[in-house]
Amino acid sequence: MAHKDRSWNRETVENTIRTWFGFMHVTQRSLAKIQTEWEIRFASLPPNGDTSMLPEEYKLQWIVLPRRDPTAVAHGA
Repeated sequence: MAHKDRSWNRETVENTIRTWFGFMHVTQRSLAKIQTEWEIRFASLPPNGDTSMLPEEYKLQWIVLPRRDPTAVAHGA
Protein backbone atom coordinates (compact mmCIF):
# COMPACT_ATOMS: atom_id res chain seq x y z
CA MET A 1 0.00 0.00 0.00
CA ALA A 2 1.30 3.43 -0.96
CA HIS A 3 0.28 6.71 0.68
CA LYS A 4 -3.38 7.61 0.49
CA ASP A 5 -4.21 10.46 -1.92
CA ARG A 6 -5.18 12.78 0.92
CA SER A 7 -1.91 12.22 2.83
CA TRP A 8 0.23 13.56 -0.04
CA ASN A 9 -2.38 16.06 -1.26
CA ARG A 10 -2.72 14.40 -4.64
CA GLU A 11 -5.31 16.85 -5.97
CA THR A 12 -3.15 19.85 -5.02
CA VAL A 13 -0.01 18.31 -6.51
CA GLU A 14 -1.76 17.49 -9.79
CA ASN A 15 -3.33 20.96 -10.01
CA THR A 16 0.01 22.64 -9.26
CA ILE A 17 1.65 20.76 -12.12
CA ARG A 18 -1.21 21.68 -14.43
CA THR A 19 -0.85 25.34 -13.42
CA TRP A 20 2.81 25.30 -14.44
CA PHE A 21 1.87 24.34 -18.01
CA GLY A 22 0.93 27.99 -18.56
CA PHE A 23 4.43 29.16 -17.61
CA MET A 24 6.36 26.79 -19.89
CA HIS A 25 8.16 28.51 -22.74
CA VAL A 26 7.83 25.72 -25.29
CA THR A 27 6.08 25.31 -28.60
CA GLN A 28 2.38 24.44 -28.59
CA ARG A 29 3.28 21.02 -29.95
CA SER A 30 5.76 20.39 -27.12
CA LEU A 31 3.30 21.69 -24.55
CA ALA A 32 0.59 19.34 -25.82
CA LYS A 33 3.03 16.42 -25.54
CA ILE A 34 4.06 17.43 -22.00
CA GLN A 35 0.43 17.78 -20.90
CA THR A 36 -0.48 14.41 -22.37
CA GLU A 37 2.47 12.70 -20.67
CA TRP A 38 1.50 14.17 -17.30
CA GLU A 39 -2.17 13.26 -17.69
CA ILE A 40 -1.19 9.68 -18.53
CA ARG A 41 1.04 9.64 -15.45
CA PHE A 42 -1.77 10.98 -13.25
CA ALA A 43 -4.22 8.43 -14.64
CA SER A 44 -1.79 5.58 -13.97
CA LEU A 45 -1.48 6.36 -10.25
CA PRO A 46 -3.34 3.81 -8.15
CA PRO A 47 -6.50 5.17 -6.54
CA ASN A 48 -5.92 5.98 -2.88
CA GLY A 49 -2.54 4.26 -2.83
CA ASP A 50 -3.96 0.82 -3.59
CA THR A 51 -0.95 -0.66 -5.36
CA SER A 52 -2.83 -3.89 -6.05
CA MET A 53 -4.63 -1.89 -8.75
CA LEU A 54 -1.40 -1.18 -10.66
CA PRO A 55 -0.74 -2.98 -13.93
CA GLU A 56 1.74 -5.85 -13.47
CA GLU A 57 4.50 -4.00 -15.36
CA TYR A 58 4.47 -1.23 -12.71
CA LYS A 59 4.59 -3.48 -9.67
CA LEU A 60 7.87 -4.15 -7.93
CA GLN A 61 9.39 -7.45 -8.88
CA TRP A 62 11.24 -9.01 -5.97
CA ILE A 63 14.13 -11.18 -6.99
CA VAL A 64 15.44 -13.73 -4.52
CA LEU A 65 19.20 -13.36 -4.57
CA PRO A 66 21.52 -16.21 -3.67
CA ARG A 67 22.72 -16.18 -0.08
CA ARG A 68 26.39 -15.77 0.66
CA ASP A 69 27.97 -18.59 2.62
CA PRO A 70 29.85 -16.85 5.46
CA THR A 71 31.95 -19.95 6.01
CA ALA A 72 33.25 -20.01 2.41
CA VAL A 73 36.85 -18.98 1.85
CA ALA A 74 37.23 -15.74 -0.08
CA HIS A 75 38.83 -16.20 -3.50
CA GLY A 76 41.96 -14.20 -4.22
CA ALA A 77 42.61 -13.32 -0.58
